[in-house]
Amino acid sequence: MTQEKEEIYVLKRDKGESARLDEQHTFLVDVIGGSPIHASISKDRLFAVADIATGTGIWLKHVSELLTKEVPSDRSRYYQGFDISPAQFPANAGDIHFSVQDVLEPFPPEHMNRYDLVHARFLVGGIREADYKTVVANLVALLKPGGYIQWVDFDVDALSQTKKDEYPRFSEIAKQTLGSAVRLGLSSSAPAVIYEASKEAGLVDVTRHEYSTLAQPQLHERAQRWMLRVFRAVVPELLLRSGKVANEETALRETDKLLKEIEGCFAAGVVPDARIGIVVGRKPE
Repeated sequence: MTQEKEEIYVLKRDKGESARLDEQHTFLVDVIGGSPIHASISKDRLFAVADIATGTGIWLKHVSELLTKEVPSDRSRYYQGFDISPAQFPANAGDIHFSVQDVLEPFPPEHMNRYDLVHARFLVGGIREADYKTVVANLVALLKPGGYIQWVDFDVDALSQTKKDEYPRFSEIAKQTLGSAVRLGLSSSAPAVIYEASKEAGLVDVTRHEYSTLAQPQLHERAQRWMLRVFRAVVPELLLRSGKVANEETALRETDKLLKEIEGCFAAGVVPDARIGIVVGRKPE
């Protein structure tokens, strides 16, 4: 009898979380420059696109609309979303295909060497740092020669804020919360780990790009709202898994207390400096 793997993903998969993820997609695209595809990737070569940990498929939907509008072609395009759970797959998928897949396991043969672009985003909350090399190797296997990987993730170590000396409480709460995630085995520096794993896996032209919410004043209020929603989503589960609380009711109550403190910091002018990293690499021809 095989032993069932322990779930490490710290978010829910209900309608509320699906709505948060869709809203988060729009915010993250704005943070990284306004396009779901990095500028270093040639859009006119993209005819088979896969999305890892796809959730609701919002990234694939955006990419499908973008390519149809900006790079029209008589050649058909294929879009595939993979996730370990089907719970958030859309009821009306349109021209997008979805299937269940654990990224720690090899993909089915029909997907090998098939894709021009494989995208992954925010796996920092779903895989242990020790497993990044395995995941990158599995994603490389999906690529056609010359195909690209684009991986977008959050750099926990780089999270900072304005007004550190005047209002240190936000940094204290962030350190405690994110420290709990790292103790679960999640990565504190995912973009750096992905970058090294991509080079080790044999990708070429590997580049790493960093984007800061603090460097974009037009996004400051949205960054505050986004950070509040992220904390509301992850803190209860982290409190439970760390053993700091005995049940979900207490976890929600403690989360509300922390959120009120964060709201007070934001009202006083604190802006979170969230660092989003993108790693792009290409499979050799």
